[in-house]
Amino acid sequence: MGLSIFHLSLFNSYNQGVELFFIPFKVFVWIPFLALIPSAIYFYLYKRSDSKPKKYLIVASLWILYTIYESTMWFWAKTVTAPIRADLLLISPVMILASIAVLIKVKKD
Repeated sequence: MGLSIFHLSLFNSYNQGVELFFIPFKVFVWIPFLALIPSAIYFYLYKRSDSKPKKYLIVASLWILYTIYESTMWFWAKTVTAPIRADLLLISPVMILASIAVLIKVKKD
């Protein structure tokens, strides 16, 4: 009982959906300092806001910490033959969800 073409196409479409989710982080893995852009956006939103929600500062700080971490990993990846970045399976969703959740939460308040 092997996999049919239908099953393979389902796996392929699922894989493409997951791939779309991680595309922004592929860019940050290749060029880590670009991760400062979301941080700058959240700092700008904090400065522009009248109520100064600290949630913006927290997410901006998370992005700065991520930039530092990713820069360190970029240099590490140059020293190994085949770096496997399983850490991104945890970090990417956390960063994306935190960034989106803050925007939704502040909009509601």
